[in-house]
Amino acid sequence: MYSPGSVRHRAPEEDTADFGMVAAMTSGSSRIMTGATAALAQLAAEGVEVAVGIPGEHNIALCDAVLDHPRMRFITGRHEQAITFMANSYARASARVAVSLNVGGPGVTNSLTALADAYCDSVPMLLVASCCDRVTLGRGGFHELKDQSAVLQSVTKWHTRVEEVDAVPAAIQRALFEARSGRPGPTAVEIPVGLQCEEAEVRLRTPLPVPRPAADVEAVAEAARHLSAARVPMVLIGGGAARADCGRELVALVECLNAACFTTSLGKGVVPDDHPLSLGWRLVENGPGRIFLDEADVLLVVGSSLGEVETGGWALPLPRKLIHIDICPGIIGRNYRAAVGLTGDAKVVLGQLLDALAGCDVTDRRSPAPRIAALKAQIHARIRDKTSFQFVRTMQAALPDDAVVTNDASVMNAWTLVHLTRTRPRTAYITRSLAALGFAYPAAVGAKLAYPERQAVAVTGDGGFLFTSDALSTAVQYRLNAVALVFNDRSYGTIKQAQIDRFGRAVGVDLVNPDFVRLAEAYGGAGCHVERPDDLRVALAAAFARDVPTVIEVPFEPDRDMF
Repeated sequence: MYSPGSVRHRAPEEDTADFGMVAAMTSGSSRIMTGATAALAQLAAEGVEVAVGIPGEHNIALCDAVLDHPRMRFITGRHEQAITFMANSYARASARVAVSLNVGGPGVTNSLTALADAYCDSVPMLLVASCCDRVTLGRGGFHELKDQSAVLQSVTKWHTRVEEVDAVPAAIQRALFEARSGRPGPTAVEIPVGLQCEEAEVRLRTPLPVPRPAADVEAVAEAARHLSAARVPMVLIGGGAARADCGRELVALVECLNAACFTTSLGKGVVPDDHPLSLGWRLVENGPGRIFLDEADVLLVVGSSLGEVETGGWALPLPRKLIHIDICPGIIGRNYRAAVGLTGDAKVVLGQLLDALAGCDVTDRRSPAPRIAALKAQIHARIRDKTSFQFVRTMQAALPDDAVVTNDASVMNAWTLVHLTRTRPRTAYITRSLAALGFAYPAAVGAKLAYPERQAVAVTGDGGFLFTSDALSTAVQYRLNAVALVFNDRSYGTIKQAQIDRFGRAVGVDLVNPDFVRLAEAYGGAGCHVERPDDLRVALAAAFARDVPTVIEVPFEPDRDMF
C-alpha cells in the first residue's frame, strides 16, 4: 500500500488513472539511505536524466545526491522561474520528465508560474522541494510560508509531504505516475530539511507503467456511425493529440473521412501544417477559414479542453453533433455538450475509430482540399508584402524540420504560430492557457537540454524576454546555443494597442530597454541586430553554428492583420 505518512492532494478532475489498482511494486533489497539519497535514487530508477535547481541551505542534500548518479545532469540557473520553465519545456519537447530541486519558501514561490502553466497546458513535471520540519511549522522558521502545501496544491495535479525516510521512494514513484498518467500535469513532493539527512532502511520502487486506455466499444461504434453519415465532417486537434503521439492515426483518419482539420496552438504540427486537408491554427477560429466550420455537421475533437482561449470565450459555434476524445472524462462535455464522448488515450481511440470506419465509403463526399489550397493562396497573396510575414517566411527557410520554436504571448508570436509551417508535433509551442510572459527563452533552453543536436529558437518581444533573460547565463554555462529572436517595439505592444483601442490612451507600457546585443555579449553569448527579413536567414545560420547562445534583436513593430 502507498503510505508516505503525509498530506496528499489530487485535483478531482485529474482522477483518471486508478493508482489503487496498481501495486506499488518494489525493486531489489533494502539498504540504508538518507531521505535525499532515497529521493534521487528513485528518480534515477524512474529514468529521470535531468535535474534543475539552485542549491540553497534547505536543498543542498538533494542537490548533492545528484552526484551519485552519473547519468543525471544537474542544471543550475539564476532564478527558479526560468529553470522551472526549462523543465516545463523539456517535457513539452520530449515527453520526458526533468525534476526541479528547489528550496522551500522563495524557491517554491519563484516556481509557481511555470508550475501553473504546466497545470493549464497538461505538461508532466515534478518539483521536489524542501520544507520546514514539523517541529518548526508555525513558529517562523527559515524559508517558512504560511502554508506551503496549500500553495503547491493550487498549481499541481497531485502533491504530498513526506514525513518518513522509508516513504520517500513511494512518494516519488507516485508523483511521477501521476505526472505522466491520465491528463498529465505537474506534481510536487515536499521533503522536510531534517528528513533529507535522516537515515533509514529504504527499498526502491519499480516504476509504474502508464496505462493507455481504450474507449468504450459501443461508444466508438456510435461515433463511427456519425462520422460515416456526416455530410461535412471536420476534425479539431488539440494538445492531447500531441501528447499521445497520434499524428499517423490522425492523418489516416482525415484522409479516410476526406475531412478538413484545424488545430489549437498546442496541437500544431500533429497533422503537418502543409497537409492538403489542414487549415492549421487560427484560420478557422479567428480567420476566413470559419466558413468550413460553419458548413460542418459533425466535429471530432481530439485532445482539446475547448477552453476560453481556443474558443473565443466559448463563442465559437460548434456543430451539435460533437464527438469528443479525451483521456480525462471530466473534460468531455465540460464546455460544449458532446453527442458522443470517447474517454481514452487518443492514439488508442483513433485506432479503434479507424478499425470501425474500415470500408467507409466517402466517394460522394467532395474533398475540401482544393478550397483549402485556394484559401491559403488568397491569404498569402494578401499578406506577402507585410514585413511580419516576410520575417516568418525567412524563419521557415532557415529552420530545419525538427527545430523547436518557442513563443511568448505577443503579436509576432501569433504571426509565427499561424504562418510558420510545422510538420512535426512538439516543434512549436507557447504557454497558451496561462499566457505567461517570460516563457519563450528558458523554454528554448529546455528544448536544447532535451535535444542538444536540434536547433531551438525563442520568438519573443522585448518586454517578455526581459522577464527571464537570466536564462542566458544557463545557456552560456552549459554551451546550449538556444537562439533568442527579440522583436523590439520598446513596449508591451499588444497591451499598448489594447489600451489605445479601448481608452484612447496608454499607461505603463512604454519601455526603456538595454542594448540586447551587448546584454548577450555581457553574459558570454553573441548578439546581432537585424533590420530586414532578408538578413535574418544569415543571422540564424551564424547563430546555429555557434556553441553559445545568440540574441538577434529586430527593432520592429509587427503588423496587426494576419489574414
